[in-house]
Amino acid sequence: MTVLRSTYPEFVVLSFERPEGERFAIFRRDDWIQSASPSQWRSPATAMDAMEQFVRSLELMTEESIVSRLQDMGLAGDVIANHIARARRLREMNQGGSWERVTDVGYRNVDGQEVVARTDRTGGDPEQHVFVMRCSVCGHEYGTYGAEIPHRCCPNCQDGPAGLRR
Repeated sequence: MTVLRSTYPEFVVLSFERPEGERFAIFRRDDWIQSASPSQWRSPATAMDAMEQFVRSLELMTEESIVSRLQDMGLAGDVIANHIARARRLREMNQGGSWERVTDVGYRNVDGQEVVARTDRTGGDPEQHVFVMRCSVCGHEYGTYGAEIPHRCCPNCQDGPAGLRR
């Protein structure tokens, strides 16, 4: 009988820019799956909270330390270099907000719409809160659902849909 192996890697090296300099972590897919129970995945918000908690639990290492750890795992120099290069490319791709939560006050999407507040109002889906957005072009403030934040355009100067009651 042939046992099929997953096409997903067992681990991924991640790179983080920290005040003390670049740090690396080993992200093991199985650790994430075991630490986050399916009950934490009921909504995008709870899944994101579980992911953030898991990332905070990762051991952050210097480049020298991550190289040593990967050597201890039996990896060769060129494979280690590839893991580190991939981690840096991933970090660079995610600069500008991909790691941050789009519902955080201060988040600004590519169209210049900034989250200024979360309201107590919800939409048809109780998980969808109304957020106050401000256009960085004209200063107009309006309400929108959290799911719309990443692609929202201003209703006043960018032909976006009308805002919701705040």
